[in-house]
Amino acid sequence: MASLALSTPATVLYKTERGETGVHLRLLSAEQGMLTAIQRRSTKTVQAHPLADIFDHGLFMLERRALGGGPWYVREFIVERRRPLLANHYESFETACRFATLLDRNAVHVEHHDRLISVLNRALDAWETGTAPQAVLCKALYLLLRDEGHPVKEQWWAELPDGARERAAHLIGTPLDAQTVPPEEAATLVKSLLHWMVGHADYVV
Repeated sequence: MASLALSTPATVLYKTERGETGVHLRLLSAEQGMLTAIQRRSTKTVQAHPLADIFDHGLFMLERRALGGGPWYVREFIVERRRPLLANHYESFETACRFATLLDRNAVHVEHHDRLISVLNRALDAWETGTAPQAVLCKALYLLLRDEGHPVKEQWWAELPDGARERAAHLIGTPLDAQTVPPEEAATLVKSLLHWMVGHADYVV
């Protein structure tokens, strides 16, 4: 039976075990947006190809039946970036999962998948360090909205109180290793930005 093939760089947003022989993957592709794929687990002692893990990034070679649709299956996965240390930092890992869930829920809003996957992978690299997870989330949300053309600077940032506006400018414009915004104030900015996303950009959070 004829099949369709797709080769695309993608990042794993989450995975779900499907019994003993398969893993259900939700992928963000730089070219295709959100994809769902199943990776078969080998019954042999040695796995022929590496199994994708949560937040891995690499080249996915997928295939599915040409007629009738159905799920994509992972024919091969070439790992480019793993993040084994992220799970060691509970708050960072939880925050990364929160951002991944938000992206999946709001796939309909995203047009520039190449920009989004860049924002996602930079955020994941930052979260893996375990430093300032709320600051990383705030910056990632801001860049997501800006890259999708929402007036986040002209409306959300401009309407913040003076002190909060200064903290937001520092947080968004300063490298992670130079951040000075306290975690609780970064979390307050995240809460404010999420509220704006719901009310002004129709995001589901």
